[in-house]
Amino acid sequence: MVQLSENFDLNTPHSGGLRATPGEFPYVALSVHTDIKCTAVVISDEYILGAAHCYWTNRRPVRSADVIIITGLTNINQLHNGYTQKRTAENIIINPNFKERKLGRYDVALVKLMMPLLFDLYTSPIPMDNRPFPVGKEIPCTAIGWGDIEKNVEATNLVKLNVNAEHSKEACHGLTKQQYSSLICVTEPSSGRGLCDGDSGGPLICDNHLVGIAHQVYKELEDNDSELDLECGMKGLVHTFMFICKHLNWIQNYVKDAPNQPTECYRHIQNNPSTSKKSNNNMTEYQRKDVSLLAPNIEEPYRKKYFSTAAKGKQER
Repeated sequence: MVQLSENFDLNTPHSGGLRATPGEFPYVALSVHTDIKCTAVVISDEYILGAAHCYWTNRRPVRSADVIIITGLTNINQLHNGYTQKRTAENIIINPNFKERKLGRYDVALVKLMMPLLFDLYTSPIPMDNRPFPVGKEIPCTAIGWGDIEKNVEATNLVKLNVNAEHSKEACHGLTKQQYSSLICVTEPSSGRGLCDGDSGGPLICDNHLVGIAHQVYKELEDNDSELDLECGMKGLVHTFMFICKHLNWIQNYVKDAPNQPTECYRHIQNNPSTSKKSNNNMTEYQRKDVSLLAPNIEEPYRKKYFSTAAKGKQER
C-alpha cells in the first residue's frame, strides 16, 4: 500500500493506509525468495495462495527451496515475536495457463509447505468466496500487503487500505474481454494510495471472504502520451486483482476443501447499463507493472539467517 506524502504516517487514518495489528489479519503471509518479496494468503494448513509472478524469474519457476513463507507477522523487525511461523516451500505450483507480464492471464500460484502450519490467533486461513460478484457496482473491500509505503521506501509493517472494488468495463477500462473477465479493479483509491512493490499476491477481502489477490497496476495512454513510468501512487493507475472465483476448480485440485466454483462467477444487476460507461475511444494502449518487489534489501539479514537452513529442510515455528 502506498501514500506518497512527505508526512506519511501509518497511524493517521486520513493517510489511507493503516498499520495492521497482530492477529488482525492472521491469513496474510510474507513470501520471501532470494530475489523477490511478495504478500501471500493462507488458505489451508498446507497451502498458501499467491501471485504466479512472485515465483517466476528468468522465464522459469523459482526453486521451491528458495522460498520462505512467514505467517503471524505484522512488523518485519519482529521476526521472533513468539507467534510467527516460518515454513520452507516444498513445491511451487504455477497455474499452467499463466502468461508472464500479461494482464489477467492466470497470475495465480499455490505454495505447498514442507510442514503444515499450526493454526492459532495469529495464523489461520481465510475462506475463499464463491459467490458471484456483482457487475458494475462498487463493493467496499480491504486490501492488505507488505508493499512499499512510498517510492523506494520498503515497508516494515503490514498495511491495510480500504478500497472500493468493482468489476466493470469502466473500472477495468481499456482491456480486452479476456483480460477484463479475470479481474476485479480498483481505480483511483486516492492520489498516492494503492498497490505498490511488494503487494503482489496480497488479499482483497470483501465481506470477510477472499475475493482477489493483488496482480498488477496499469495505466491507459492517450494517443499523444509519451511513455510514462508506473510509479506507485501516480494518478490514473488502475489497480487489479485476480478474481479467485474463476480459479476455484484449479485450486480444488490441490486444496480439497476449497469451495466449489459456481457456474457463473459474476452477477449482473438488473437495469445496470454495463457494466458501466464505455472506455474512452482515444485510449489505444496501456502500460502495466507487476507489484512484486525485486531484491528487497530489508530481507537481507533474514535471508542470511534462514536460507542456510531451508535447503536442509529445517523448520522453525
